[in-house]
Amino acid sequence: MKTNNLKELEENGYTIVKNLVETKFLDAIKDSVTAIFQKQIEYTKSKDIVELFENHNERFANCTKHAQWNLQLHHLGVMLGYKVAKFMINPQISICTRPVIYFNNKETAEKEVHHTTPAHQDSKSMQGSSDAVVCWVPLVSITEDLGQLQVVPKSHRQGDLTNSIHEGFGLVEDSEFNFESVKVPKGSVLVFDSNLVHKSGDIKEGTRWSAHFRFNNMYDPEYIVKGYPHNYIYAPKSKT
Repeated sequence: MKTNNLKELEENGYTIVKNLVETKFLDAIKDSVTAIFQKQIEYTKSKDIVELFENHNERFANCTKHAQWNLQLHHLGVMLGYKVAKFMINPQISICTRPVIYFNNKETAEKEVHHTTPAHQDSKSMQGSSDAVVCWVPLVSITEDLGQLQVVPKSHRQGDLTNSIHEGFGLVEDSEFNFESVKVPKGSVLVFDSNLVHKSGDIKEGTRWSAHFRFNNMYDPEYIVKGYPHNYIYAPKSKT
């Protein structure tokens, strides 16, 4: 990663690392996730994924859960973890939480937050190292109609600005900031400080496919003092 990327991250709170991932690999992730839904669409004789969502919601929900454990998605997370170490001083990189794949579409979302995330900071939910970074990877070409990610440059310098937590998001007051849309070409990666204020753009039509990765530095002095808090729990569904 170039020195310019490091300067941009420090100055603006985010940087775009160009051509970091092969587009064919991103296609493979999207195709393998889509295939999961397609099998259920065929089995239920649904017309498409929207009909699967509307008429077989439990099956749809199960597909979304399995999508998060996609092997290629986790492979990409490990690859990026080694690369983002260059954005930290004396690092031992640790995955903050499992990778997340998003396929945001207004027709397959039960809540608004499921297709358009409000203004927030990731640091609130991460509770990670002071130099924690987030990697946002578009799996398709994100046009304006798909709602490009919007950021507030330099907002990371202001620390914790959250006023509440909703659906796991540390919310900030939207009206207090001037947001800028970020164009991230497919194959490139948006790397940003966990304190950067950001939100989703409005989806006018279609599905916004993207992947999200979070990383901590286990050698960060502040993180050591805090005792390495870990804010995520994965447990099987309790039997009734």
